[in-house]
Amino acid sequence: MVGGASTAARRTMGRFAVTFLLVLGCLVPWALAMPLFSAPDEGAHMVKAYAVVHGEAGRLDPETGHRYFPVPSVIAHGGDGDNPCFAFQPDQTADCLELHQTGPVHEVSSSAASYPPFFHLAVGWPSLITSGSASLYLMRLAGAVLVALFMALAVDSVARMRGRAPLLLGLAVAVTPAVLYFGAMVNPSGLTIAAALAAWTGGIFLGRSPGLRRVGWAAARVGLPLCVVVLLRRDSVLWGGLIIVALVALTPWDRLRHLARCRAVWAWAAAIMGCAVAQLALSGAETGGALTGENAGGSFWNAVNDANFIARGVAGGILGWFDVTLPFPVFPIYLVSTGFLVVAAIGFASRRVSLTLVGMTTAAVAVTVAVGSVRWPYFQGRYLLPLTVGVPIVAGLGLAEALGRVRLALPRRLLWLLFPVLVFAQVFSFAQALRRYVSGATQDWWFFSAPRWRPAAGDPTVVVVLYAGAVVALFAWWYVLARGEEPVDAPGSTG
Repeated sequence: MVGGASTAARRTMGRFAVTFLLVLGCLVPWALAMPLFSAPDEGAHMVKAYAVVHGEAGRLDPETGHRYFPVPSVIAHGGDGDNPCFAFQPDQTADCLELHQTGPVHEVSSSAASYPPFFHLAVGWPSLITSGSASLYLMRLAGAVLVALFMALAVDSVARMRGRAPLLLGLAVAVTPAVLYFGAMVNPSGLTIAAALAAWTGGIFLGRSPGLRRVGWAAARVGLPLCVVVLLRRDSVLWGGLIIVALVALTPWDRLRHLARCRAVWAWAAAIMGCAVAQLALSGAETGGALTGENAGGSFWNAVNDANFIARGVAGGILGWFDVTLPFPVFPIYLVSTGFLVVAAIGFASRRVSLTLVGMTTAAVAVTVAVGSVRWPYFQGRYLLPLTVGVPIVAGLGLAEALGRVRLALPRRLLWLLFPVLVFAQVFSFAQALRRYVSGATQDWWFFSAPRWRPAAGDPTVVVVLYAGAVVALFAWWYVLARGEEPVDAPGSTG
């Protein structure tokens, strides 16, 4: 028995390690191929990260209310109020960016000054051991490692469940190009989204996996990611609360009664509450300022009219400073894939799953309109991703539930059809993003031959090829995991 347990543990650790390395292999090209400060507010978060790890509280200007931090010249270029030269100009390549590796310390403000410091502590430490642009790329890589860990945890939770192929399909649809892109940038949105993915899959494993034995360990799979979710962003308590409500709604009553008697569940609930209180105490007063401060002013109808823009941001159709519009097929691919899963789940799954999906969709729309009614323009599609990445995953649960009732497995032909399409969308998105910075968003697609800007990762052709190989390897691994499913006793069969 001991030998069998150790063998199973080694197999589990191996599966986790392979997933982690493959996800990290997809994140590293994004981190090293995109120019510094090309992600929204990345410069502001780099300023905050440098200040936090160096113990700089900053200087508050009583006239403007802005807080100024002393930072090296290489970071100052991306500070708040000094957007990179290519921002909002799709055909301006990144060769205009001049980075001063050395130089005097500058005082710059940061729009991230009111953010909780936990993300910045996690990614800012490379600036303690190195300097120049190398420290900034290492910040990206430090964040990418954490993102890969949580995404590997999400995959591992699904891989432990029977009838997991539909859930893996939902997870693959949830991981849009935007998820990988933000996961490789110095922006708390990326880690928040990755932790939310782990929370969604861990919560489904805890609430709906038949024959659950180690409840405390399963509770940690959802409790730890939720603690991370609520700590990272000024609005993250809202997303953490909505995730909890949806997971509770998905859990059958008999499982809820069982979990209510488990001390580990209550311990993690207390930890999540403590993290939420800490986050609100650190940034709550200024969180309101995000909606009622400068440029405040709501518009209900403008918020409604922004639906297409928000949806494209959610589905990975827009990256960068709203100046990287991904190729035409990408947005429809993710829209149709998500729609297929949702329609199948609502049509054939239990009422519990169907109502939860309707509630999640309604909440996403309501939050967007409510925020826009208070402040417009402000809300972006990436803000919704911690909630919306759960939609295809929950829909995958519903599909697994429906197939489990009729004792059928997900046809592997469907994975053979959809996985290559998703791989195409990922690689095409990366190539378009790189093209935008190398030669311009609307220039010739043969930008490899005469690049006007070269990424830190090296030759653009090599970078695209390496990224394509990494994405193919990741999806091939997910297909291998899906092949091992049991066709009976799907995760939804408990209720």
